[in-house]
Amino acid sequence: MPKGNSITKIKNGKVVFSKEVLEYFENLRNEENSEWIDKYFKVLSNSSNFNAEKYNIHHIRPCFTFKDKEHKNRKQTEILADEFNENLIKLSIYNHIKAHYFLWKIFDDWDSRHAIQQMCGLKIYINDLSEDELNEIALMKEECAKKNKTKEEKLEDSRNYKRKHKDRIKETKRKYEKENKDKKSKWGATYRKKHAKKITKYKKENKERLSKQTKEHNEQKCYDSKENDICTLRALQKRKRKNVEKYKDIIPNDCIFKTEEEYLQKQKELDGKEKERIKFEEKYGKNLCFDPKEINICVLRTLQDRKRKYLEKYKDTNP
Repeated sequence: MPKGNSITKIKNGKVVFSKEVLEYFENLRNEENSEWIDKYFKVLSNSSNFNAEKYNIHHIRPCFTFKDKEHKNRKQTEILADEFNENLIKLSIYNHIKAHYFLWKIFDDWDSRHAIQQMCGLKIYINDLSEDELNEIALMKEECAKKNKTKEEKLEDSRNYKRKHKDRIKETKRKYEKENKDKKSKWGATYRKKHAKKITKYKKENKERLSKQTKEHNEQKCYDSKENDICTLRALQKRKRKNVEKYKDIIPNDCIFKTEEEYLQKQKELDGKEKERIKFEEKYGKNLCFDPKEINICVLRTLQDRKRKYLEKYKDTNP
């Protein structure tokens, strides 16, 4: 099943098929398949498809009809099927199974037969399958299927997954970057060399827009877990360049706040900690301490600043 969305037009509550789709099936029509072509378009036009909560996106002209010497499998033919004019349509699970049954009756070949067998879970006796039996199977398949998620639900699921598996995703990303660094660099250089004129032209034509986008991107707010503060993406990238070892496990783009709520929550949290720190320093900041690294006496505030600046040197010192 294709991953895209339905692009078949609907006007006044009716499906309007493209000229190319209609002409293709009319050229196939003969005495043997004429009845099945009519049934096929009837199920495609069924208004129950419009608001179906359990649905698939279907190629009206099947992928296998695009097979040739260069395009021999589903992965290769699907690209052509997607590009065929208005060839994608939303069908309920029930109607999708029926549509493939009618396609098998129209084409009567291995590809169309294999598709309906896979959808129904049948390996043998497909020839003896009646329309009534097919309707029962299609109904059961639809009842057992899960409701399709909305765009917002999918986005929320994606966010939850990333939060839950944040560390694993980072580790996988780092590992991939490390293993493919040379390959990626080589590919990028080759691409830039091959399309140098095209890239230069695009940059000139879109100079202001690209500059604005870059500025907006660099000014996005990030959380710096090393300094425990909020800064811009540009500032975090600069910190990483200056302190490579300290920020080796930090990916600046992954530190950008995803939502305004997330940013405000962290800001509130840090403001609370800052107030506590100021209160503590006012009370204890001027207490005298002995600095075992510099072998001198200083105030507590100074020793804390030294530890923040020279973390490695003072790692075993508790101010």
